[in-house]
Amino acid sequence: MADEAAYGGSSEGPEQSGGGPKPGPGDSKPSLHLTLITGLSGAGKSEAVATFEDMGYFCIDNLPPQMLPGVVQLFGLEGSRASQVAVVFDARASNYFEGLGQALQFLHDSGIPVRILYLEASDEALVSRYQATRRPHPLSSDLREGIARERRLLAPLRAQADLVVDTTNLTPRQLRRHLEET
Repeated sequence: MADEAAYGGSSEGPEQSGGGPKPGPGDSKPSLHLTLITGLSGAGKSEAVATFEDMGYFCIDNLPPQMLPGVVQLFGLEGSRASQVAVVFDARASNYFEGLGQALQFLHDSGIPVRILYLEASDEALVSRYQATRRPHPLSSDLREGIARERRLLAPLRAQADLVVDTTNLTPRQLRRHLEET
């Protein structure tokens, strides 16, 4: 399902089918447009969320997946000024891998259009980035082991992504430009 060329997914995705909350009588507020940003630690999620913020999105970083239904309901309320919301999920969030499947199912069942952006990079690029920042990997004290574990755990989510971006050879500025254009 991943579309590595265009942001927005397949022609049969929720945005094309008119999915999303149906406005009530007299409700002229546009429906909520939700983008989930995820991927490997060190692949550029911080740059991506900064880009979305600069594009006018309301952004939430490191949200535990179990909180997503409440956030979506809050932004779906009449009078909410935020119609474009980007949420970053990563391995730092407690119970990340257990709660994310349920959160995605909630969105699907609620008819809320959602786009999933997945960022990745080669192991060598991730190791180099971690060494430059001297930060430990969130899943393991052994850097390569943490990267391999995270890659395995995120494989099902990568398969659901609407856009997969390999940031191995991208500078932060190039990633920003790519996200703004897609």
